[in-house]
Amino acid sequence: MKKLNKFLPAAMLVMGFGLSAQAVPIKLLSANIGNSDIICTGYGWKLCLDSVEKRVTESIRAIDADVVLLQEVVPAERCAARNETKRGFVCYDFEQRPPEKKEQARRILGPDYTIVITKGAYEAVAVKKGVGHIAGCLDGALCVVSGLPILSSCDQGFSITPVDIEIRGKRVRLINGHPDSIKADCRAKEVAAAFSAVVPGSTLMAGDWNLDPYRSNDQSVKVWKQNLESRGFHYLSGIAERNPPYHTIFLPVVNIPLKSLDHVVSDFAQGHCAVLGVSPSTKRLDGHSDLDHRGILCNLEF
Repeated sequence: MKKLNKFLPAAMLVMGFGLSAQAVPIKLLSANIGNSDIICTGYGWKLCLDSVEKRVTESIRAIDADVVLLQEVVPAERCAARNETKRGFVCYDFEQRPPEKKEQARRILGPDYTIVITKGAYEAVAVKKGVGHIAGCLDGALCVVSGLPILSSCDQGFSITPVDIEIRGKRVRLINGHPDSIKADCRAKEVAAAFSAVVPGSTLMAGDWNLDPYRSNDQSVKVWKQNLESRGFHYLSGIAERNPPYHTIFLPVVNIPLKSLDHVVSDFAQGHCAVLGVSPSTKRLDGHSDLDHRGILCNLEF
């Protein structure tokens, strides 16, 4: 596993980031794969069961996306600290696994991707080999990056992770977003930080943003809306597909309102996204149950 301590400065990346006259087709998947099963509480509701991981793996590999952004994977460091003794859980028999089987993101995506995981958090970004490259990470490698700083008063398990890629000749900044789900003030600061990492005219932001800009208006939603408008971003998911947008989270709790928390926005890319298992003619990543979020699959042009 290779560790990266910093991203290339934004000012260095602006040069050469302009779009060419020829559009580049890209298939992109963004998915929170946390497991809502009650027995996953000990894993913080992350993807804790082997059986669910297997189904999610089969679905994601069948999609064969060029770019994948995942939230709520279980990183190897968590398994190493857990000492799981029960069969059927993703951290069972961890020490006996070969290195290439220790990271859940690698097990799910397989050997055909270059992957970066966020240090101390539960997120991963991947680009398919032969299609693109991740800056600072050798093709096919699994690297560790530091997300943007999270205030000490906020939950350090959440993250905002900028990743610079070159895909079919286009340089793009991806921002994998998973801000605080509980504290709106923390979430607002983390959303603001995400927009501060934008490379103008070349950024795509995706993930579980833990805010519903269509039905809510808390502090984080206000920051989100203000930045989308002032920075020239547009939706590729949500209302870009359907108005009102499909819900993306389905908690197994009575009387919890359905929401759209997962979003894909960009200041340059064009195309459309579908909510897997909700949009017509689409299938859920988990096959039939377990995940509380629905993945978003996009056909885009860079």
